[in-house]
Amino acid sequence: MCIRDRYMGRVVSTAEYMGKNISIIKCNTYMDQLADVRTMQLLERVSTKAHIKLTFNVGDDIFDAIDIERVICLNEAVRDSCRKIFKPRDRRAEKTNVLESDSDPELILIIPFTVNIKLKSVTIASKSVDEAPDRLQLYINLENVDFDTVESHPNVQAIDLTADISGDFEYPLRASKFQNVSKLILFLKGREDRLGITYIGLKGEKTNMKRQIVTAVYEAKPQLADHKVDLEQTNSWGLQ
Repeated sequence: MCIRDRYMGRVVSTAEYMGKNISIIKCNTYMDQLADVRTMQLLERVSTKAHIKLTFNVGDDIFDAIDIERVICLNEAVRDSCRKIFKPRDRRAEKTNVLESDSDPELILIIPFTVNIKLKSVTIASKSVDEAPDRLQLYINLENVDFDTVESHPNVQAIDLTADISGDFEYPLRASKFQNVSKLILFLKGREDRLGITYIGLKGEKTNMKRQIVTAVYEAKPQLADHKVDLEQTNSWGLQ
């Protein structure tokens, strides 16, 4: 079939769903080898209508490389609630902890890593359809992050999201754009009154390059008028 041939995939299994045979195709390619994210989204829509399920090689779960105690969120309703939505992938369906936005449906997450990362995919699970974000902008290795920064600075990639309650959908990234990531910034936007996020999952590869610890200073409860985060770099990153 044309989808399998074009993307160098192979059928790894078949299943029956509601009386129809579904082909499971494993694609041996990464997002940076495809045309762009729109191609990926189109491929997903076509495959759904054709009753074909696609899975992509997008690296390993890198939960253990996230510096959880230094994760920061701007506009969160409860301080440090952002740190509780990072967990191993096999716990992604848990709804015990929720990161909710405060004054409007926007959140900025600043996610440092203990080692540099080659980032390949992101998963965003929400509490409900109404509290799901519909837009994600990604930035890497930025300092002094606030809402003005993300609005004025070019993003590395932007994705239109679909509401995902179970945390099963992975958005492949342009891997060539996410090399040597020491810090990831996620800017989430929604259309309703607030956001409710229950899980953020990241996949990729860990490098051997360790980053130095930085000190983050931020407000206990950020206000929209003043969302500045001052990050003091206490040592060099050790990057070439």
